[in-house]
Amino acid sequence: MPILLLLLSLFLASCTFDPGFTKHLPYESVEMKERPVGREIPKSIAEKILEVAPEQIKEKATPKTIRGHLTRGAFDVYLVNTKGRAIKGFNRKFLFPRGSGGIDLRNYISDDEDAKFRMGIKLNYDYDKVFVVFESDAQVRKMGGSELGLGCKKYVDLTSVSDQLLEEDGFELELRKTKYVSLFSGVYYVFGVADEVIYLSRFKLSDSRYPEYLCGS
Repeated sequence: MPILLLLLSLFLASCTFDPGFTKHLPYESVEMKERPVGREIPKSIAEKILEVAPEQIKEKATPKTIRGHLTRGAFDVYLVNTKGRAIKGFNRKFLFPRGSGGIDLRNYISDDEDAKFRMGIKLNYDYDKVFVVFESDAQVRKMGGSELGLGCKKYVDLTSVSDQLLEEDGFELELRKTKYVSLFSGVYYVFGVADEVIYLSRFKLSDSRYPEYLCGS
């Protein structure tokens, strides 16, 4: 977990008032089909959500049953070039109107080793508090004297950098040595807490060109 957070922190950009990743025009919109992704919510995360849940949900839910009290939240995922031609063709805006799905980067990312791109998530609902959890679907990869990634089915709480992912310029991913595959492949869970509801938005990011780095799920 520490190395992932350290590497993520190196990718943070300067703040803007509106999501910076929405300003990179032109982009092509792609509506994604819904499909189930992810597993059960970890107990530690469920307990954290219950602490700030609306009273009517607190009265009924437990860490084991919290999933049944969540509302699907529509969202968009943006992929935008920042260096070179990482994105094939136009920048992309992926629409998830049903709050769940996946993106296979093989169809959208080039093999330009010097290129970089940003990924940002725009939630299409209002919320008061937000929690972001990442479940890795990449194996730990040795590179030089260090290791990349968390390993299969490992979780990390990204709430501390959620502003960067949701409201600022997004995370920057680099194509060099396909580092992005090991660092960012997995399921992203975003919990948006509002007055009377808790939204769940989730999607899986992967690149099927590199199965040797993935967990095979």
